[in-house]
Amino acid sequence: MQYLHKQQIDGIVDHITDIYRDHPSTMNDIDQALIDNVFMVTMKFDGVDLRGLVNQSHNRPFQVKLRTNAGWNQSLQQTGQRQANPPLHLYLDAFDRFNRYLLTQSFGPNFRRKRHLQPLSYAFIDFPGSRGRRDRGERISRATLLGSGRLHIHAVVAVRPDEGQRCIQSLRHMLNGFDGELKKFGDIRINHFDPNEGLFNLVDYCSKGTQAVDDRYAWGDMYQVFPPEGADSGSLKPKLTIGANSAVMSVDGSR
Repeated sequence: MQYLHKQQIDGIVDHITDIYRDHPSTMNDIDQALIDNVFMVTMKFDGVDLRGLVNQSHNRPFQVKLRTNAGWNQSLQQTGQRQANPPLHLYLDAFDRFNRYLLTQSFGPNFRRKRHLQPLSYAFIDFPGSRGRRDRGERISRATLLGSGRLHIHAVVAVRPDEGQRCIQSLRHMLNGFDGELKKFGDIRINHFDPNEGLFNLVDYCSKGTQAVDDRYAWGDMYQVFPPEGADSGSLKPKLTIGANSAVMSVDGSR
């Protein structure tokens, strides 16, 4: 089966690979650079108060008015029913909180001044059973998605060369279970890039929930790029358009 959005995935792969293709220290062995610097982060939020987690940040990169379904944050014990889902942006904002923590651990509290050193990350919202639905050519509606229980995040994180390598130690510390603070973000799992699977397959896996949503605008609501483009002026991000010539685009429309 030919999956949707192949060209969008190719564009993301190029965006990540360009980090190492264009740098003198990695340009001669891009495959090794991917092995050394690319990670997959999975975040699950069972039992986590997402709104409370997100509101811990007093200076979020994109200011979004919180809108929640009535009673979603009531406990399962109180309602006796599955929790209704928070709005989609809260999941991406939760990854933003984790990303800020990673940056603080790596660069200190002034990490905003080191934007050019921050990892390039693509975070995608996913839901249980998305791979099976996508592989069978099924699509889930937005309404069904929001009523399907707690969603989760898969993210591809690409650490930059030179001073950006400060993030490697922090990520490995987390990967090896030495960071007790991670539990406040939910169930966090960090894995090294597997060269046997390839970068295209990694991005394809992380974006399978997006691919399975029956909405041509899903790529706009169900992913976020970090650091966000134009963070000081809104939630601008590269556009992933669907069409014959689709690719990852920058906010000014250039490749």
